[in-house]
Amino acid sequence: MTALSFSVDAKVKLPGMISSGMIVQREQPVKLWGTADPGESINVKVTNSKNKSTGPRKGVDTTADSDGKWSIEYPALKAGGPYTITINDEVVNDVLSGDVFLCSGQSNMELPVGRVTDMFADEIASYDNPSIRQIIIPQVVEFHKPLDDINPSQWKPVNAENVMSFSALAYFFAKDLYERTGVPVGIINSSWGGTPVESWISEKNLAEFPRALNIKRIYEDDGYRDRIKQLEGENYARWNATMYANDPGLQESVKWYDPNYDDSSWVTTDLITGTMTDGTVTGDDRHNAWKGNDQWSNDGLNPVNGSHWLRKNVTLPASMAGKPGIIRLGCIVDADSVYINGKFVGTTSYQYPPRIYNIPEGLLKEGVNNVTVRVISQNGNPHFVAEKPYKIIVGDQEVSLEGK
Repeated sequence: MTALSFSVDAKVKLPGMISSGMIVQREQPVKLWGTADPGESINVKVTNSKNKSTGPRKGVDTTADSDGKWSIEYPALKAGGPYTITINDEVVNDVLSGDVFLCSGQSNMELPVGRVTDMFADEIASYDNPSIRQIIIPQVVEFHKPLDDINPSQWKPVNAENVMSFSALAYFFAKDLYERTGVPVGIINSSWGGTPVESWISEKNLAEFPRALNIKRIYEDDGYRDRIKQLEGENYARWNATMYANDPGLQESVKWYDPNYDDSSWVTTDLITGTMTDGTVTGDDRHNAWKGNDQWSNDGLNPVNGSHWLRKNVTLPASMAGKPGIIRLGCIVDADSVYINGKFVGTTSYQYPPRIYNIPEGLLKEGVNNVTVRVISQNGNPHFVAEKPYKIIVGDQEVSLEGK
């Protein structure tokens, strides 16, 4: 019997940030890193679009340490590209050199372009720029140790396919900057709505804040966190089941979204302010709707959470009848289900997205049409957000849904 031994070098492994389509910071050494076999030789070469070397002709060399980790700094690249970076057998294509920004924060940074199309639809639809690119850092919770890498993600350019997922703030910032400089712009989008600042700080740098560290230690138990999530899910499911079972709008023989339902005994209110009087609605009332003027959702002392039904009859001209359209209902706190002439047309489960629902062909009719909105308030003060569009749109025609 003869025993044979083969030595097979492991391929270089690159982190998720270093991938085709990336943008590196111009006029600064390009830092590259990754893993390989301990002691393995690493060679990095960069070529331009004409396949000519930039920097040292033979590249830059280093060696993986005893843990298999390596890092290297390649000489700065001029703004522009595309460049190709070759690291042993790994090839990273379509690399640009420009200005790279870390865009981090809560929901105001995370808010995607898809949420601002009301005001900027034409501008967004007509703009493609392969020199503006974003990578979204996947949202991961880790209580036990710092992570060496991110979950798989991709650098993506601004185009019709990708733009809606761009951070809106970062998109307009990058667009403006590029128009000023003509230099590629890279966006590292590391944002997560509702996260406290402590969750973005290393454990070492939280040493002076023992309360934050103690909270972290409470949630280090994976099983404990899983049980909390399970219980929260069960509570939410039971809350909804109880509300549904006790909602007369869904349980009565004639549903409250039925256009033939008799709502003559219902109180009349203003959609935006919620004011249930015949007084004039002022601009201040519109801005203060969330402060308690919305009498339909407040008992005078506290918000009323649960299910709220609002119905409105709106008269449409013959020119809108039978045609497909869109109903816009601004933003609603918290969730909603919408019916037109008794037919369900859309739902949203939380307060932030704009309500934009398609109206199918054949549903609208000449004359009186009924719009019913079932608002679900889970906590806080239920209301319709002021200064948003509330209307039915068919082609270039629209009819307002505001008012009483």
